[in-house]
Amino acid sequence: MGATLRDAGINWNLAPVVDVAVNLTNPAVVTLGRTFGADPQQVIARARAFVLGMHEAGLRTTLKHFPGHGSSRRDSHAGFTDVSDTASLKVELAPYRRLIAEGMAASVMTAHVFNRGIDPWGPATLSRFTINRYLRDKRRYAIVGVFVIAAVLTPPDVISQLALAFPTLLLYEVSIYLVAMVEKKKAKAEAAAAGAAPEAPPAPESAPPSAPAT
Repeated sequence: MGATLRDAGINWNLAPVVDVAVNLTNPAVVTLGRTFGADPQQVIARARAFVLGMHEAGLRTTLKHFPGHGSSRRDSHAGFTDVSDTASLKVELAPYRRLIAEGMAASVMTAHVFNRGIDPWGPATLSRFTINRYLRDKRRYAIVGVFVIAAVLTPPDVISQLALAFPTLLLYEVSIYLVAMVEKKKAKAEAAAAGAAPEAPPAPESAPPSAPAT
C-alpha cells in the first residue's frame, strides 16, 4: 500500500484508525471494518505495524480519531455525536499514549465528537481544552491536525473557533484550498485561450511517387 501511494505522488497517508471498538454496533468505524479490534493492545500492535510499513515507503501517517470514536452510537459525519456516556478514555487513549511515546505519530486527527467529561462546551475538533490538556500537556505532543474541508464554506462561528484552537493549521488548510482554486481557474483560462486560438490549416498530404516509365 505504501509503495502504491508513493508511486502516485502521495507522501502523507491519513491513517491508521486507532479507534478501539468499545461499541460493537458503532456505525462510524466499527461496523464498517475500520478498526483493528476491541483490544487496545491489539490496536496498538497493528497500528504500529501499519505505521512502520508506511515509514518504510517514505510516507507520513496520522493517528485518528482523537480522543476516540469507537464508543459512539452515531456517525459524526451525519451530525452531532455525544460520547459522554459511552466513552472509555482509559481504553480509547491507550493507543495514543503508546504510539506517541514510541514516535509513531507524525500527526493526530481529531474527532468531531462531544464529551462533556472533557469539555462541556464543544466537540474535540473545536476544543482547545481537549487538545491542550490531553495531547499537548499530558502527551507532550505538538502536531495536531484538524482537517477542514472547503474551509471557506464553513460557518463563520466555526471558523472563529478553529482559528483560536489551531491558527497555523487553519491558515494552512485555507491556503491549500485557495491555491487549488487559483490553479483550477488558471487551467480553465488556459483551456479557454487554447480553444479560442485559430487552428492552423492541415498540412497538405504529399503526393504519392509516380510510377517509373516502362
